[in-house]
Amino acid sequence: MVDNLDMESEAGWESFARGAREVQDRERPPYIGQFSTAAELTAYVRRGGFEQVQAHQRSPLVVVTGIKPRPA
Repeated sequence: MVDNLDMESEAGWESFARGAREVQDRERPPYIGQFSTAAELTAYVRRGGFEQVQAHQRSPLVVVTGIKPRPA
């Protein structure tokens, strides 16, 4: 399972915009959450070799699940 703040949800976008306003002219602090889209996380999980990949949008999060096949 992989999750992140969903940039495609209203709550996720607002969180992103608020963080951007707060750190406008400064270096990004390491404790601010990362943001992704369902398509982005799905691509990472599929490229990682997982099957039955599904994205679940639960504002403000996007959660992607998959099953790693057993080695032959």
